[in-house]
Amino acid sequence: MPELDQLLRMLFDEDGSDLHLHVGQPPILRVHGLLVRTDLDPLTTKDIERLLAVVLSEELRQCLNLHGEAQASLAVDFA
Repeated sequence: MPELDQLLRMLFDEDGSDLHLHVGQPPILRVHGLLVRTDLDPLTTKDIERLLAVVLSEELRQCLNLHGEAQASLAVDFA
């Protein structure tokens, strides 16, 4: 499984706006309003925990654990 920065690079290269991560699904990109599945393997809980560990605050981790979902934004400059 790629690292988060690699997934974000894929998103950037496709001119996408959102990265969707769901257990049992491959990473999904929102490109021009459409959801586009990547050709990557479906994500496991451990995959998602590993990907998000770098960017989620403790508060967002607790929200994720309590509600099964959390929304976060991250600005990345690939220029």
